[in-house]
Amino acid sequence: MSALFRRGPPWRPRLGAVFPHPRWFRGDHVPGLVAGSYVRTFIAMSDGTWWSETENEDIGDAQPPNEDQSIPTFHQSRRSPRLPLRTQKIHILGLQTPGKFLAFALAGAAKGPEVVLLTPRRKLLEIWKQEGESITLTRHGRSETRHGLALEVVLPVDHASLTEDPSRLSEEEPISQLIVNTTSGGTVPMLQSVRHRLDRQSTILFMQNSMGLMEEVSQAVFPDIDTRPNYMLGQSSRTVIPSSTGFSIGLDGLGSMQVSLVPRYFEKMRHRRFFRDPSNATIKPVEPSASSQYLLRCLSRAPEITAVGLPYLDLLSLKLQKLAVRAIIDPLTTTFDCRNGDLLNVSSAGDLINRLAAELSTILLAMPELRNLPSTHRRMNRVHLSKQTFNILDRSAHETSSMLRDVRAGRSPDVKYVNGYFQRRAKQLGIVTEGGHAGGLNRTMMSLVWTAHALKKKQEGQFVPFDSKLASATKQGSLPSQMWQI
Repeated sequence: MSALFRRGPPWRPRLGAVFPHPRWFRGDHVPGLVAGSYVRTFIAMSDGTWWSETENEDIGDAQPPNEDQSIPTFHQSRRSPRLPLRTQKIHILGLQTPGKFLAFALAGAAKGPEVVLLTPRRKLLEIWKQEGESITLTRHGRSETRHGLALEVVLPVDHASLTEDPSRLSEEEPISQLIVNTTSGGTVPMLQSVRHRLDRQSTILFMQNSMGLMEEVSQAVFPDIDTRPNYMLGQSSRTVIPSSTGFSIGLDGLGSMQVSLVPRYFEKMRHRRFFRDPSNATIKPVEPSASSQYLLRCLSRAPEITAVGLPYLDLLSLKLQKLAVRAIIDPLTTTFDCRNGDLLNVSSAGDLINRLAAELSTILLAMPELRNLPSTHRRMNRVHLSKQTFNILDRSAHETSSMLRDVRAGRSPDVKYVNGYFQRRAKQLGIVTEGGHAGGLNRTMMSLVWTAHALKKKQEGQFVPFDSKLASATKQGSLPSQMWQI
């Protein structure tokens, strides 16, 4: 990374290192390029030169040393003035292990923000007080405890009553920066509980290792595109280990975090007709709000996080490639209830991996939002996906997939947002694969995972049949009630 930050103009980026294509350097601002503790805002001038800000300056406050005042900078060419930041608090929704790590890291940053953890479980409030209202991180055999965090219990809200009595809205402070760290299936219900505290000035960062959540949230929680909060997408490569106690975690190895601002019209980018418009041939960088810039700055200044800002389509490409490998490993290990490395010892499993990689590659290469990226074919072709899958299986041979851990624990798997995402995209794009169905193999993998989940529930005596005729017959008394096991 040091080669990317040579001091002084002219600054010439090494193409492919952070930005894979020069179209991102055409006369506009690239928001939030961050490396380590250096926070830099890059402005592309019309004469092709580059200027970088000094380190540790606030994003959006500093101006480049522009001698030609006739050349407008990003801040001078904004369509409307940016609203001021309302609060410097960062709320983290959900107490999954990665969210605890982010709270720990943000609490240790110099001049860091106030961090508030949000959870719907009242019992965790007692555990929080018993553990001294702190989070403990263990790494390399050493434990470190950090205080200065807050925990808040959020409960389901009747939004109809809020409409009838608007005075209740003033009882809870608004949320400006929200990091969503819930399970994929619990994201919409959790966001419903804090929807009245979010508005257009707010920023939501989605950190789940799945796709399709932003579309679901926009449809179910924020249907109005003009009033919905700003979205950010993120992913992390760190391995955070949960502990037996409530607010203790472990860190294994190094890693990084990538984040990106999401365009408000991101749903339209999924359709071919969007890119047929010549005005959309080059996607303009997203204009960050005050809350988005503040959240990105805090994530970049926390030394344990080392956040890096990327353009939206570049991060989307990375997440989809990672999700494709997960769409192969997770359902297969869940179906056969085995560790990752066990798939390497069976030749027929290799055939399944290659067939899944071929179908996923077909879907990925047909996605309109990825077609214009120069690295799409190299990363998304069938051979590369197969090789990457086998490499990950070899490196994690003694580990179990997250989907298998969920099924073994009786939790609902997130296959809807993994294989289900690719199956829905294949249907939308009209891609017919095996069995004459859109995304046929991914559809089969979904059925197998849900079957494994149902069988596990049945073994535990918690299985409820989903056949509507059977349910109706039971309610009418024509079937013995013992068939229902709850």
